[in-house]
Amino acid sequence: MLFKRQVERAFTLLRERRQARQAGDEDMPLEKGDVTAMIIAALITLVPVALIVLVLMVLLPMLFTLLR
Repeated sequence: MLFKRQVERAFTLLRERRQARQAGDEDMPLEKGDVTAMIIAALITLVPVALIVLVLMVLLPMLFTLLR
């Protein structure tokens, strides 16, 4: 291989970084309002989409029955 030494050095560096990242990979404790914030964010994200789907499920059959 043309750049064998450089490739080996790069792989060694990547292995060291991965090991360092895994060694420092500990669970972060949640703060007091974190769970509430996650629930509110999920509701803000999911409720509008669910409402749009429900409205389409009601309006499309109504439209097709009126056009008949």
